[in-house]
Amino acid sequence: MNDTTATGIDVGVKKLPVKANVFIWNAVTHANGQLGTAPGTASTPGLNDNLWVYGAKLRAEGMGAWINATVALNAGTNRTVTAGITYPTAASANYSGKALLLDLGYKADISNVGGITPWANFGWGSGRHDARSNKNEGFTAIASDYRPGVIYGRFNSGALALGGSGLAGQLPGGGVSTAGLGNRQIGNRQIWGAGLKATPAGLSKLTAGVSYWDFNYQYATLGATGVSAANGNRHIGSEFDLQIDWAHSENVVLDAGWAVFNPGGYVKEQNRTTSPVTGTNSVNMLFADLGIKF
Repeated sequence: MNDTTATGIDVGVKKLPVKANVFIWNAVTHANGQLGTAPGTASTPGLNDNLWVYGAKLRAEGMGAWINATVALNAGTNRTVTAGITYPTAASANYSGKALLLDLGYKADISNVGGITPWANFGWGSGRHDARSNKNEGFTAIASDYRPGVIYGRFNSGALALGGSGLAGQLPGGGVSTAGLGNRQIGNRQIWGAGLKATPAGLSKLTAGVSYWDFNYQYATLGATGVSAANGNRHIGSEFDLQIDWAHSENVVLDAGWAVFNPGGYVKEQNRTTSPVTGTNSVNMLFADLGIKF
């Protein structure tokens, strides 16, 4: 793996009705080859990949409600090698992706009942139409930690078995991470979720929650060859989660629950074309976690 240098700055203002941050980050992937070597030659890459991510974060809250918004933009020159493409088709591209994250909710305290918190979340990445043009419209993060869903967010490196070959194994590029809205090799995603949390009045340490998530690709054209993958299906799947949290103390939290992931049309089409054909059964999971803060 080539060396990467990352630098950035994040500046925020807190003493306002709306808390605001602006940020800019730069990641330079240093190539191994000689200057001017074709960027699509995997064995001897030449020029450095230069990625910029900049944008703003806003947070507003009051009367029990809140809304968080993050807007991020890409700039720079994309010279990473794309699987399945050789030079000159893999000419350098300009990063021009965009992304949006929204998180909103409201906490209501009801006398003799407890606290009830409905919430919603939405993530959007601009997506790349194809991997052959000199304009990379897909949003690329430097180090995303957006991991929605108990199952989808937890198993993000190929460990999740969907039909025997793994969720990440069904995504273009093989065992790629499901964290974030996309990466250098695959299409961006549209993700939305909604849920409800409740804390009983007599059990302030206990919080029960239910949530639903839906995961989609931005475009059906994802592969290096520009061919529409999975017969144009973009739906990765959906997830339903039930979770109970017990805050033993400020530094110790126990959570447990049940989650089910239902494969969408994209995963079903990918499994249908494998040899041998693999199944697309729903994935059920019981879980329990212990969190300790030091």
